[in-house]
Order: sequence, then structure tokens, then C-alpha cells
Amino acid sequence: MKTMYNWINAYQFNDLLALYTYWVPLAVCIIVYVCRCAREYRQDVKDCATLYYTPKLTVGIIIWRVILAVLPGINIFALVFDCAGAVFHWIGRVFDMPLVRKQGGGK
Repeated sequence: MKTMYNWINAYQFNDLLALYTYWVPLAVCIIVYVCRCAREYRQDVKDCATLYYTPKLTVGIIIWRVILAVLPGINIFALVFDCAGAVFHWIGRVFDMPLVRKQGGGK
């Protein structure tokens, strides 16, 4: 257990390898998971009054997302296989702006 603690503490912020393999995936995963939790919470609040309500957001899901984002090595896989789709979808929506706006008075 002591060696695992020392290995995690050996990741320094100024090391470029640590920056690319831990801190960038951590930041992206945290941002994506916070936005996803907020969206699911709003949806659960909206759906809780219906007859067939199944919660999308649970304490276990939140804990699982925190574990995925924080663990070294695992967060790279979470970034690639879980968060990358959300990031690319957001980038696609940002850059999906028309160059010519729609004119009013069409037929």
C-alpha cells in the first residue's frame, strides 16, 4: 500500500508525461461528468412526477464517475471511450454555425 501511495505522489504537475497522462484526462473527465450529472439531475427532477419514474442519476453512478476520473490510467480509458464522444459532439455543435444566415420571407 505504501508503494502505491508513493507511486501516485510521484506524479508531479510539472512533468509533461504526468500532464498528458493524468491531469488532462482528469480535467476533461471531471468537466464531462459534472455536465452529464447536472443534465441527468435536471431530467430526474422533471421526470419524478410521472407514473413510471426510473432515476438516471444515483449515488453509485456519481461515485463510479469520480473513481473513473481520479484513478491514474483508468481515466485515460474513460477519456477515450466515454468522454471523447461528448467532447466531440460539443465541438461539433460549436463549429456547426452557418456562414450565411437564413433569410426571412422564404416560400
